[in-house]
Amino acid sequence: MIIFSDQQRSSDFRELSRLSGTLVAILESGFVAARRSASHLNWIAWFAVWVITLNALCTSAAAQKPYLACECHPDVSPKAEFRYESKNAPIPKVKAEESTVGDILDWAPQYFPGFPSDTPRQDRELRLYHVNRAFLQAVWVNRYDCDFHLEVSQDKDKDAPRIIVEMTKDYCSERKELTNQLATKGVAVDDTLQELKEPLPVEIMGLAFQDKSEPRGTGHVDSLWELHPAIVKLIPPPPSSSPD
Repeated sequence: MIIFSDQQRSSDFRELSRLSGTLVAILESGFVAARRSASHLNWIAWFAVWVITLNALCTSAAAQKPYLACECHPDVSPKAEFRYESKNAPIPKVKAEESTVGDILDWAPQYFPGFPSDTPRQDRELRLYHVNRAFLQAVWVNRYDCDFHLEVSQDKDKDAPRIIVEMTKDYCSERKELTNQLATKGVAVDDTLQELKEPLPVEIMGLAFQDKSEPRGTGHVDSLWELHPAIVKLIPPPPSSSPD
């Protein structure tokens, strides 16, 4: 499980109390209005307002959880994690190579199965890649290392093959920004895998990294190659084509 500090729990309690007080006030005003009128339509209108307000409050609460981005404590020791030193390399300040998810899915594995955990980065893993547009299909926080795990595909098809992209804790502000962006879309980033009903367009910058062969994420993940570490941002959807 993810461990939170006393300060984080206190913050959560205050936020929950605030939301509870707001909801109680809404309920009280609704009942008062309902008692003043026998109209069935007034009840329907009050209920609709309550549902809309509740949705807005829940979205706001999802956006106000910065500890998942910056203060999550890993469940295991770094020494127990596969290729910990290699996968937590900083993103270099060099010109990135342009690529696509489709390209990455075609990359041949660099290491044979069973390669050791202390294998250093080499060859392709030393290169920085930029994906101008991909589609975010799923997201969650890995409770073992606190990385943001994101599954992305080349297109919006829910059955499209995916790769994994990971944002490490080193990129706190970028993780906060992505968390808040997703909250506006009704997606809460936590340690439960969130499969997006409607994939969202994203831009990615990250180092190539080959993980070990094991079940990773959903069954749509179709490559050992990842972009890890990486920075991911939501971008505007592509313009819809207008008929001639």
